[in-house]
Amino acid sequence: MITKIFHTVAVDDLMAYVFAPGKSPEVITYTMASADPGAALADLRGYARRHGGVARPYAHIVLSLEPGESLSKLAWADVIDEYMKAMGYGMCAYIAASHGDRAHEHVHVIASRIDGKGRRVSDSFERYRTQEIARALEKKHNLSPTPSAWDSGRDRGESH
Repeated sequence: MITKIFHTVAVDDLMAYVFAPGKSPEVITYTMASADPGAALADLRGYARRHGGVARPYAHIVLSLEPGESLSKLAWADVIDEYMKAMGYGMCAYIAASHGDRAHEHVHVIASRIDGKGRRVSDSFERYRTQEIARALEKKHNLSPTPSAWDSGRDRGESH
């Protein structure tokens, strides 16, 4: 599984991109009161206001399968929820949607980096942690193993 994490302040632009009609978005899982993108945006902003000292209070996380692999919607929801908990986002507001615009299956997760108690999710070593978590999820869900950056000579923290 290929993982990428970005931090941003531009949650409006991010939501517009993820839910653009041309991307064929389908909500997979969410931790807010509604899967409606407008309501989700309001919830994400509410979480971010709980801690005003974070310069980039939102995370854009992309989880991609290797070409030819596929997961059901329910399996994707399990993978996303397990990943988010393992990365420290279990108590945060997030919404995840799949896109049908590429040859490989992938999901975009838009998350608050502030949890329900107003604490910031740690980003310490997250580019390494994301790869370790991806390797564990690959094993658990019988996905093709993707070499981690340190195993393949890459150093950017991406899995592919």
